[in-house]
Amino acid sequence: MGLPIKLAISFLIIALMIPVISDMVENTSEDLELLDLQEDAMELSDALSSVRFSAIGDYTTYEVSLEVGDSLTLGNNDDHLGMVIGLHRNGVHVGDHLMDPSVMVTNQDTLVLSGTMSLKIVRVEGDLAGSVEVHV
Repeated sequence: MGLPIKLAISFLIIALMIPVISDMVENTSEDLELLDLQEDAMELSDALSSVRFSAIGDYTTYEVSLEVGDSLTLGNNDDHLGMVIGLHRNGVHVGDHLMDPSVMVTNQDTLVLSGTMSLKIVRVEGDLAGSVEVHV
């Protein structure tokens, strides 16, 4: 094979690889951004867990600070029974964080947390030893 054919084949291979590499970089960027939201959910879950062995009525405060467009949902909805923190980006559900099974958020309504908020996490009497309510 002559040099022009080898060169043409090399350019063809490179041209076919560019879209694949571009998609990989884009997906990695999105995954890294989602990782921040998952870390926020994990920290909130840890704060909820910290109250589970307290006496009924004891509470702690927790400051949540999320990026613009990000939100976390928690509460007693039919799908998750208050044991899952929902992760949302720009209003789209992008995942869930399963909390410690000994903790259950007993709020009747689903709370949507976004921006910077101060939460009061109260240990309450409930079906589960780790029942808590969250107040904004």
